[in-house]
Amino acid sequence: MKIVVRAFGHAAAALGTKELSLEASALTVNELLAKLNDSIGGGGAHLAKETFLIAIDGIEISAIDGGNTQIQEPSTVSLIPVSHGG
Repeated sequence: MKIVVRAFGHAAAALGTKELSLEASALTVNELLAKLNDSIGGGGAHLAKETFLIAIDGIEISAIDGGNTQIQEPSTVSLIPVSHGG
């Protein structure tokens, strides 16, 4: 299965790229984030779903099944940082 991950802001900085392709089978969003965090290693920033709007093919995952959402083939997953100010 081919999954394209598009990263923005600090997600792109942590991954070292704005876009990457993964070959994987039957991943959930939680499993994808674990796989991406493993690729970053222990010294870098970690990608937590609470700090991003995560969309699969343009649909935000909270409108589907959150972190348990199954990623279908082929899909584009977007990691969009949520910024808060005060």
